[in-house]
Amino acid sequence: MSDLPNCINSLRLARGQVLKGDFGEKLAVRFYRQTPLTAKYLVVAYKEVGPLDGFVVTAYLARRVATWRERLWKR
Repeated sequence: MSDLPNCINSLRLARGQVLKGDFGEKLAVRFYRQTPLTAKYLVVAYKEVGPLDGFVVTAYLARRVATWRERLWKR
């Protein structure tokens, strides 16, 4: 988990889920059993600009995933 940028880049290939954000962004979520703190979810908010283009808005660790968010995709 110390290599957070690589975790963020590989998130799209990993097991996880994509949730709908509040302002048109998408939230990619993956659970990690070990982090520097404890077991956490890595949440990466990103915006798609085109079919093959987009950018990361922010990334953060969370204790749980919002159950009220619409799930767009799960692997």
